[in-house]
Amino acid sequence: MEKSQHVDDSQDILNIYNEILASKYQVTSLLNSKDLQSKLSESIYDAILLDIKMPEISGADAIKIIRDDSNNKNTQIFILSADDSSRTTVKFLKEGISDYLTKKMKEEEIIIRIKNGISKLNNRHEFKKGNLSLNKYHLRVDVNEKEIPLTLIEYKLLLFIIENDGKIASREETMKYVWGKELISKNVLNTHLFNLKQKLEEWNFEIKSIRFRGIVINSK
Repeated sequence: MEKSQHVDDSQDILNIYNEILASKYQVTSLLNSKDLQSKLSESIYDAILLDIKMPEISGADAIKIIRDDSNNKNTQIFILSADDSSRTTVKFLKEGISDYLTKKMKEEEIIIRIKNGISKLNNRHEFKKGNLSLNKYHLRVDVNEKEIPLTLIEYKLLLFIIENDGKIASREETMKYVWGKELISKNVLNTHLFNLKQKLEEWNFEIKSIRFRGIVINSK
């Protein structure tokens, strides 16, 4: 389930909108906006809803904190405010938020707007190859719509191989992409490739090692 964070200085508002969103999203709430930065370091969110008039941190400052966070710099930001003036709406849209929501909107409209914003995020970061999908934002891989748990090394290996899109990648190129300047033996690479292949048995493509040439994916 997609995750959202709701930041508002009113517990009543948090309760009302968290109940609306709970049917579609895993929602966490934050009453004290001063804690926003520490909360961002704990998780990656698909959407963050912000009030613009909070006593500790302004909406504009909260947006900057989110954009400066390495985990959530691409998270979809939604303003949720009682202020429905066009001047304020335009001001925050210029800040690069996904959408400006007002508390006068109906529940269904709010959910649809948030869903559309998250869909844009996923579309920008998702690759598909056969029955496999890879989401670069969430570091998630699914085969037949079932999540496949990969280590970070296995994930980076798969991403590099897919991005080569059928071209043979040398082992040296592969190791440089995955491990950078760290010196790694080809036996270590072979072990990770073997484990990755085992986990992706149901993928309708296969990872092949071509002797003296490198690694490639082919349809089964």
